[in-house]
Amino acid sequence: LMRTADISVVLVLTAFLVATCSGAVQPTRSTENINGIPGGNSNGNVSFATSCDPGVNESFQTAISYLYSFWFPPSQAIFTNITQRDPLCCMAYWGSAQTLLHPIWDFPTDRLAAGWDLMQQAQMCVLSLNSSGRSITDRELSYIDSAFDFFQPQDVDNADRLRNYASAMEKIFIENAETDENSIVLYGLSLMAVGYYIDDSSQGYINEKKTLLLETLVTLSNPNNPGALHYVIHSMDQPGFASNALWAADRYGSVAPAVPHALHMPSHIYVDLGKWEEAISSNRDSMNRAFEDANETMNHDWIHASNFLSYSYLQLALDDYSEALVQSYPDLDLVDPQYDDAARVICHYLIERRQWEVAAEFVIEDWIPDSKFNWTQGPYVFIYSYFTQLIGRIETNQTADAPASYQNMLLANQSLGWPDWELTELPYWRDSFTGLLNSGAAWIEWISDRESGIKMMESVVEYQDNTFQPEIGHLLSAREQIARMYEMQGNFSAALDQYQKALEKRPDRFWLLYGAGNAAQQLQLNQTAFEFFSKLVLLSNTNYTPPVVDGVVQPPANSTKMVRPAVQQAEAFVKAFLASALDLTSVDSAPLPVSTNKEESPGGGRKHLPRWSLWAIIFLLGIALVALIFVFAIVVVKRPSREPEDDFLYEDSLVSDE
Repeated sequence: LMRTADISVVLVLTAFLVATCSGAVQPTRSTENINGIPGGNSNGNVSFATSCDPGVNESFQTAISYLYSFWFPPSQAIFTNITQRDPLCCMAYWGSAQTLLHPIWDFPTDRLAAGWDLMQQAQMCVLSLNSSGRSITDRELSYIDSAFDFFQPQDVDNADRLRNYASAMEKIFIENAETDENSIVLYGLSLMAVGYYIDDSSQGYINEKKTLLLETLVTLSNPNNPGALHYVIHSMDQPGFASNALWAADRYGSVAPAVPHALHMPSHIYVDLGKWEEAISSNRDSMNRAFEDANETMNHDWIHASNFLSYSYLQLALDDYSEALVQSYPDLDLVDPQYDDAARVICHYLIERRQWEVAAEFVIEDWIPDSKFNWTQGPYVFIYSYFTQLIGRIETNQTADAPASYQNMLLANQSLGWPDWELTELPYWRDSFTGLLNSGAAWIEWISDRESGIKMMESVVEYQDNTFQPEIGHLLSAREQIARMYEMQGNFSAALDQYQKALEKRPDRFWLLYGAGNAAQQLQLNQTAFEFFSKLVLLSNTNYTPPVVDGVVQPPANSTKMVRPAVQQAEAFVKAFLASALDLTSVDSAPLPVSTNKEESPGGGRKHLPRWSLWAIIFLLGIALVALIFVFAIVVVKRPSREPEDDFLYEDSLVSDE
């Protein structure tokens, strides 16, 4: 049975759709430029009615559009500017407080006092407004009351504070959705914030699915609402769900191109779906906009996008571009660094390049000096660092040193004050770190007891399958790790099964395709190996040239592209497979090469082998096309002509059938 509130939601959404069709909801677009912050078509369409002086309305719409795109500092600056121009614009105090909330990013523990101060100013503004003869609507008062209750000092845990806020937003939504699309946008965001915070994966991500529905309905009347598009992407940022938000990802960046985060967010969906060229373009645009916004320095927007950019480079085996990005890090002019993203850029580079010898001795401070990043301000990066070191030591058979890496992971975890550390309350962080720590424990167990280690990793696989796990949140998925365990034991059948399951959720990952192809080759399942290896060859042999990123030295145009031994193995297999097929020999009994691939050595690469596979495929497709045209021509030529009388008889038969 539906609860009363759910029925109310359905009725309200129906009314909103009716209003949409009748044209009652009409968004507006800000066109001003405030303190060098662009407005106009660079923000999207928003329409947030207030009782403020009409002279600040355009500024208010710009501030709201930035708030919806999580561009909090410029949004707060504009709201503050509004209170100076119109001290009786009470909603501007509300807006400033909203920029401190940071839903789904973190909980504003250290910002509650500032938010409470702003909401007290909003309450005083309301009193002054009433005595001045100006009025304020009940709808505006409801928004102010909801934020007042959220920020006020009270003995309530964070989860309940968020739930209470979502309940308040639900009430505003029910009362105003027919004429105020913002009530829908903000209610959807509050639901998602609760879902992120309490981790509703065990309930089938019900809150995120509600957010998807609510925000999608907003786009029916206002396809350029930046908040609706943004929150659709966040709600579906999870392998297995991402395809539901592809339409929003394709649109959002062009709707709000002034905002670095808006340009970056589509790449969350592109990465989930294995759309690497789109992900590269999205993050390049974001980094260039952030570089411009920060006066040619690298702020947290730039570094966050660089994490997704580097990971996308690595899936296309564009190792020279990833290497250029990593090598640029020590010389970056950093402002407000994003520690976790910076660490993952380097760790991903070592893991995806299979530079195991380097990884085995990896210490993050040796790559970027502590004086540059002050790593102790983000101690969780050492969990990433020592996990990378642990995997490097396993892969290089330095198993005697591996336990030390794991112990350092535990020490780094303890330094966070687990479970009291603020960010570990959020599933994104808690689940990521729990997955890494438990994976490390499984590897240590595997060293001494293979079967026991695999059982431990199976539990991590189950954990990651049933918790919130964004793609970039972990360095290696547990399923990829257990597949590698099976490979190292020579159980290629089990490894192939795990790689295939991993690809179902995370398509077109370089090492998942290679792992599946290699396991199938070892099992002499040549058709299966060909399917995976041919995808790998096409993925890595693209002629795609990434766009230029501001602030990063690009590889020389005439430089020789690095080629991974894994690609050379795949090319050799595909070539032999196609040659066997053209010779009309039995595919399954053909003498195809068996893997002799060694892990890639640090640095350097080799030139490409001739792309026999691509030419062979083109040749076969050409033959098939010619044959198809030939058959079609024969059918047309031999088809007997029909006399005009026959057509009339045919028409008569249709009439008579009626």
